Amino acid sequence: MSASSALITQLYVGYFNRAPDPVGLNYWVGQLQSGQSVVAIANSFARHPETLSTYSYLSNPVASSDAFLNAIYNNLFNRAPDAAGLDYWKGELAAGKPIGRMIVDIISGAQGADKSVIDNKVVVAERYVAQTTADSFRAGDARRVVADVDNSTLSVTQAVQSLQNLGAGNGLTI
Repeated sequence: MSASSALITQLYVGYFNRAPDPVGLNYWVGQLQSGQSVVAIANSFARHPETLSTYSYLSNPVASSDAFLNAIYNNLFNRAPDAAGLDYWKGELAAGKPIGRMIVDIISGAQGADKSVIDNKVVVAERYVAQTTADSFRAGDARRVVADVDNSTLSVTQAVQSLQNLGAGNGLTI
């Protein structure tokens, strides 16, 4: 898949902890290729009904941002932020940094094992999208394909093998 596809897939993983649906991926890749910035797209994701229903913080920003930041880190890196990172991102949110910009910055700043985790999740998510149609897409399957992916190549191999079990309407057997 393309670099544009990888960028959009990272946003889907970061926000929703799932592979993108084929229609959504194609739409957002088209927007990116038409000149919309990845930050503008990420900000659009922050207003999406799925995002708003998943993260109460986005509907009520006076609430604590801890759960939101923990979820984003877990989605991307399979871990909670360390204390210093949590404090930093809470400060950024309190200072008014847009959610989309923050998520792009978190993804862009990934290093070491964190970068490997998100890169591996993108590989598996893109494989899922490549074998899925708009009619066969299931959000639960899209979550399961990335659920056990970590920074190891073994986790990618196992997830790709699990994709072999994805049958027409049968769902994943992971």
